[in-house]
Amino acid sequence: MFISGEKVISKTREVELDKGRHWRAKLGFILMSTDLAAEADFIDMIPEGVGLHITRLKTDYYTTNETLSRHIEAMSDAASRIQPDVEPDVISYSCTSGSIINGEEAVMREIKKGAPYAKPMTLVTGVIDALNELGAKKNSGRYTLFRCS
Repeated sequence: MFISGEKVISKTREVELDKGRHWRAKLGFILMSTDLAAEADFIDMIPEGVGLHITRLKTDYYTTNETLSRHIEAMSDAASRIQPDVEPDVISYSCTSGSIINGEEAVMREIKKGAPYAKPMTLVTGVIDALNELGAKKNSGRYTLFRCS
């Protein structure tokens, strides 16, 4: 028991820090404010060691090409607000239609402006990357998987 006036002497310890709770990756997502499903789906699917960071873009109640095209105006700001002290490894604009309307390159350029430390991504880009990884080939405007035995 410590008695007032006594010296407290601690052992010298070698401090070793690991990569923390999100040792595998930190993923950022920019969602529409009207998207009520994606966040819960991400939480259900996220593997151990992966951090999930989300922000939202204000979206009109009715989604149209015009309302989606306005997302690009706030994309950089949205990317900058996703846990800047944590610096996610990847930030994805998670709106398939918005990615197509605004263009993948424009979306990724805006994300990079707001979060230069993160790899920018869109859902469309991710789908194309996954199809390529699976060996899918375009045939008459559609993708076909070719399986090798």
